[in-house]
Amino acid sequence: MEKICTVTYHNVGMNYGQTLQAYALQAALRKYGYDSILLNYYTPFADYKYKGKLFFINRYAEAGAKSLLKQLRFDCFIHKNIKLTKLCFTTKEIRQILDDLKITHMICGSDQIWNPNGLDAVYFLQYGAESKRRRKIAYAASICSKDVMAKFKNKYPLYNKLIKDIDYVSIREKSGVEIVKEITGRDAEYVLDPTLLLNRKDWSKFIRRSLVRQKYMVLFFYGDIKPFLTKIEIIAKINNITKIICLQTSEENYSKPGWSVKRNAGPMQFLNLLAHASAVCTDSFHGTAFSINLNRNFYCFGRSEEFTSGKQKVSNNSRITDLLELLEIKERWVDVQTDVSKIRKIDYKSLNKKLNNERKKSLSYLMKSLSQSKD
Repeated sequence: MEKICTVTYHNVGMNYGQTLQAYALQAALRKYGYDSILLNYYTPFADYKYKGKLFFINRYAEAGAKSLLKQLRFDCFIHKNIKLTKLCFTTKEIRQILDDLKITHMICGSDQIWNPNGLDAVYFLQYGAESKRRRKIAYAASICSKDVMAKFKNKYPLYNKLIKDIDYVSIREKSGVEIVKEITGRDAEYVLDPTLLLNRKDWSKFIRRSLVRQKYMVLFFYGDIKPFLTKIEIIAKINNITKIICLQTSEENYSKPGWSVKRNAGPMQFLNLLAHASAVCTDSFHGTAFSINLNRNFYCFGRSEEFTSGKQKVSNNSRITDLLELLEIKERWVDVQTDVSKIRKIDYKSLNKKLNNERKKSLSYLMKSLSQSKD
């Protein structure tokens, strides 16, 4: 039997989408009979305060007393639900782990593992001298938007070198497929994020009854929500919602009286709050993906992100707009000009059919990349 090692972000900060996509890829592989394990790798690009035996203190020292419970919930979810290799920091340690476990296939992805800020060759399955028998697969890797990548064209030769040895390349965004074509000349496959490889029934194992007695709306934003406050208030009124629950670490975004900030929600609490929400407002890709998969009434908002190169704001919204376009629900996108009162109810019967078709295509590609002989 093939022995698969997946390589992706799963332990950088406390990020719901990051941890859940790492779980989802492993769960999807196991669902189809593959033996899968996740490389428990910590990039050397991170600034770790503690080394050696005290390494794990880093996570709790960074979280601090304010977020200690949240960090514990993340670590508990990972420990219970994701099969990990032993901890590793260097390519030498990685090679030893792969040999000891007799790994036959490597899969990198998903999340923004190919983001130009802090490229790490490990996430391109580059480990120096290694066995040539191992197949290398990129599944749903994310490379950032065209606007962002335009700022890093000097790194294109490095990208080309890193990607060329990967046997099968698939990307999470349509725009990313176009970028890979521009950089390498290769035709990458356009596939779903791993969280969407699992269906609503698969995710239901983590969902309990609602702990909130009244109707509520979830706000899950990484960017500034101030330009959208009026839109959010209209959406709440349209849906007859008075309770607002906020899921985010940037609490300065949530200063309105009466809004409830869930500071210590772990991955399971995140899923549970989304699953029972009467409405979801988000500028997050995974906030959008889970809202779709859990059949929620959701609204997607634009976000700008500031990068140090030139202090210029660039749009990184394509990861969401590409997904909305793929599933033919572009009307869920909200900007400052949108009249949210005219957004129609989601036809989930039709949407679930589209999603299931795309899920089958993506799973078919993944299974094919695992089963076919190397060229």
